[in-house]
Amino acid sequence: EGKYLRVIAEFPDICEERIQIDLENTMLAISATEPESGKKYKKIITLPLEVRLDKKKFQNGILDLILEKKSGKSE
Repeated sequence: EGKYLRVIAEFPDICEERIQIDLENTMLAISATEPESGKKYKKIITLPLEVRLDKKKFQNGILDLILEKKSGKSE
């Protein structure tokens, strides 16, 4: 219900430039690499419908994504 989905992810000690967001059909992938330790983080989320990235905000290690639901046939 509603026009948007919101995804919030925490990335302490990682700068925004090291975060990659891939959005394809109903699959959202967020990945990052911590430069000092070389640790890699990756989370793949299957969404219930297709979306497009509407807004992205990164502040104090918190990534906040607003995803707009694409119009079309509903399931």
